[in-house]
Amino acid sequence: MKRVIVLEDMEHRVQWLQQVLRRSKAKIVWKKDVESFIKASKKPHDMAIFDHDLGILPTGGYTTPLPLNGADAARLYDPEVKVPVLIWSVNPEGGKRIEQILLEKGIPAGLVPFFDENLYNLARMLRELFETD
Repeated sequence: MKRVIVLEDMEHRVQWLQQVLRRSKAKIVWKKDVESFIKASKKPHDMAIFDHDLGILPTGGYTTPLPLNGADAARLYDPEVKVPVLIWSVNPEGGKRIEQILLEKGIPAGLVPFFDENLYNLARMLRELFETD
């Protein structure tokens, strides 16, 4: 069974991912903070998904921001792990920062913001990755 780890604080995005990958039976490991995400990344996985801003309510209002964000997770992510990384942050500067950090480590990473206009292609790409064996 393929395993994807997800750093994300918004439940509706993880629910969308679960729906997209339901036929693949991929195990989705959802983490809402950097520390637990990095701990989960120590176990074998086939893909990682990064968000940047953590501690946001689904309404768009901020709670107390978490002390670490997706860029911090990218800095802490093991450079020896060479699995595909998707950055779906809608924060343009934060997403680019995560991508740059990971690419400098030699980790294959791509930025596709979680916007409605990207979801069809994002779903197609994820299904191709996880539904083939």
